[in-house]
Amino acid sequence: MLMLAILSCILVLGCIGGDGPKVTTTTQAKGVETTLPIIPTTTLSPDALTFREATSSSDMAKCESITDARIKDICIRDIAFNKGDLSLCDKVSASDLKDTCIYKIAVKTKNKALCSKISMERIRTTCEKNA
Repeated sequence: MLMLAILSCILVLGCIGGDGPKVTTTTQAKGVETTLPIIPTTTLSPDALTFREATSSSDMAKCESITDARIKDICIRDIAFNKGDLSLCDKVSASDLKDTCIYKIAVKTKNKALCSKISMERIRTTCEKNA
């Protein structure tokens, strides 16, 4: 048991006490070397990764495979906007995101008539001003 406690302390102190990985860069103007710590990136959830892939390729099938309802709706909204396809807005389940989907397409296409399809008054009014 004592050996396990000592080993744990060594491991913890080694992880905490060290400076961590670094990267050295050289500025071209002055030739000065600078050492910077490597900052770990956060890991994206599977849904966030799928969202990124779907929106970059406008792949609705990938959007449909997202399990988080909010991320899925945002994915569909963004693809609808990118394609200028109003019919995709009907696949958005959250009313606020459906309204912003219609709003974005109305403004993009400068089609004020689409604003009447927006249920939230605040978004509809803004749409009528900007489309």
